[in-house]
Amino acid sequence: MRAVPRDKGTGFVLVPACALPLIETGVLAKDCYAEIDPNSIDVKAINHVYMELCDRVAKTMSEPGLTQILSRSLRWKGCSCIATLKLLCKDSKSPLQWRNVHGGAPYSFTGLSKWISAMLRKDLFACPHLLKSNG
Repeated sequence: MRAVPRDKGTGFVLVPACALPLIETGVLAKDCYAEIDPNSIDVKAINHVYMELCDRVAKTMSEPGLTQILSRSLRWKGCSCIATLKLLCKDSKSPLQWRNVHGGAPYSFTGLSKWISAMLRKDLFACPHLLKSNG
């Protein structure tokens, strides 16, 4: 048996260890996922593109120091552009269902991601037809 965290944040659900590969295969079979060998990713090239995007944003916003701020997340210890998939159990459902959580090491592209999110939120919060998230 393996302990799988509950999606409500408290406790675990015991699942037969032999069932976990089938559950993971079912989750990864969805069209939104592609399994990639982490060694096949050209991280240096991806980071270069990210730096170019940060530089474009800084130039567009006429903020020369913004490139340094947005790209700081590339230099975090242990950062990565590769996420891992973790499953949480929705045990309030019958039959059991699974919630996919994407996580892992600190995200390399946090700086620009948060900046874009902040820019979008300004406009989206002004739209009365959109529901606001409490999270």
